[in-house]
Amino acid sequence: MLAHLSLDLTPWVLFWPLFFSGVSIAFMFVPLNTLALGALKPEQIGIASGIFNLMRNVGGSVGISMVTTLVARTAQEHQTTLVVDLTPYDTTYQSSIQSMMRAFAGHGAVPFTAHRLAVGSMYHTLLTQAICWLTSIIFAGSRCCASRVWWRRCCSSM
Repeated sequence: MLAHLSLDLTPWVLFWPLFFSGVSIAFMFVPLNTLALGALKPEQIGIASGIFNLMRNVGGSVGISMVTTLVARTAQEHQTTLVVDLTPYDTTYQSSIQSMMRAFAGHGAVPFTAHRLAVGSMYHTLLTQAICWLTSIIFAGSRCCASRVWWRRCCSSM
C-alpha cells in the first residue's frame, strides 16, 4: 500500500495503512500475552506480567532507536547521492536559485536574505527527496520480506 509514495503525500494516503497496522497490532497482543502468561500459576502472573511488559518496553525502545539510527544514516547516504547535482556551477541549480530568489524578493526580502532563503529551500527539498527515497525503499523492502514469509509458509505446507 505504501510502496508508491511521492512528495505529494496527504494524510489520507496514510490513513488506511495506519488503520490496518493499528488493528493488526491490537490483535497481536492478546495471543502474545496468553502465550507468555498462560502456563503460569495465578500467584506468578503478577510478577511475570511486570517482567513481560518491561521486556516488551525495553525491546521496543531498543528497536526504535536502532531503526531511527538506520534511517538517519541511510537518509544521509541518499542525501550525499542527491547533492552531487547541486553545485553552484550547474546551470539548472543556478536557474532554480535565481527563480527562488526572485520569488523571495517579490515578498520583500533583500537580495542577501533572498539568496539564503533560496539555498535553504533547495536544501529542504533535497532532504525531503532523500527521506522520500528512503521511505519508498523501506516499504518496498518490507513488502518483499512479507511476500517471502508468505511464500515460505505456503510452499512449506505442500
